[in-house]
Amino acid sequence: MNNRFQLYSIGMLLSMLILFSCKKSSDNSATNGGGTIPTTTYTPGTTVYGSKNYTRFIVGDDLCPIILSSPHAGDLTPSNIPDRTQGVTVTDSYVTDLVLKLADSIKKVTGLRPHIIINDLKRIKMDPNRSVEEAYLTHADATAAYNDYQNFIKAALKIVNDKVGKGIYLDMHGHGHTKSRIEIGYLLSATELNGTDGSLNVLANTTSIYAISKTSSLSFWELIRGGQSLGTLLANAGCPSVPSQQDPKPLTDDYFSGGFCTSSYGSMGGGNISAIQLETPGPIIRNTSALRQQSAGKIARVVNDYLRIHYNIILP
Repeated sequence: MNNRFQLYSIGMLLSMLILFSCKKSSDNSATNGGGTIPTTTYTPGTTVYGSKNYTRFIVGDDLCPIILSSPHAGDLTPSNIPDRTQGVTVTDSYVTDLVLKLADSIKKVTGLRPHIIINDLKRIKMDPNRSVEEAYLTHADATAAYNDYQNFIKAALKIVNDKVGKGIYLDMHGHGHTKSRIEIGYLLSATELNGTDGSLNVLANTTSIYAISKTSSLSFWELIRGGQSLGTLLANAGCPSVPSQQDPKPLTDDYFSGGFCTSSYGSMGGGNISAIQLETPGPIIRNTSALRQQSAGKIARVVNDYLRIHYNIILP
């Protein structure tokens, strides 16, 4: 009986250990995609590369609360990684350059350099803005790059959480829709945005900016399309956006509401870092170097104002 009891006790202990090891974290660094964060030293101003240099993390300043990412603008096409045959494979042209110019502009406006995560693999080889089940990874190198990308985001989130306590993650994309406007994704569907202000007010905890909604003095519908919403601030700066006061609802137009990274690393499930997907149009934001430079300056100033107004973050 003693031996049986000992075996039973050991079995119960192992079960408890497995249970606790699989429990999902409640903050923004929950183990999506690549699992735990590598024990790498992330020194501000350095670039950390993933496996075979397919991904990179340009480490920002410790006190910067801003994270930027570019998942779909890579141009590397290693022949050993087969092409993906399922899912979207279109490249978001020039977005990585826009992100780098935006980072430079944020540095000029705030004195602080943001954290930047970049995927340099072409999307037909690897898509990091999908769950691992939907990414259709076709090779071990693609899987390693996918995990590196997710881990770099988690590392940036941890730095912001530890050093600042709250912040914002902007997942940058490009779209080819008919209307040239920035589509701002908070995880609200077009149907939800087409609803009334009152119906929006009860949806804050289902969005990637739940943390911001708890600190902002505005009602939630105002945070989404009121006079001081991100879309309105962008439109006032010369970057037409939806949703905004000027363009409050997508109606029947094509609209991207936010993808895997916005959902996984925003504040819907808790934490103090909110995520927003910015789908940028080519003709007025990113198709030429001059446009990207001008747009980066405008977006940087708006992000600085947005953090001050709604997150009470005053950058130097």
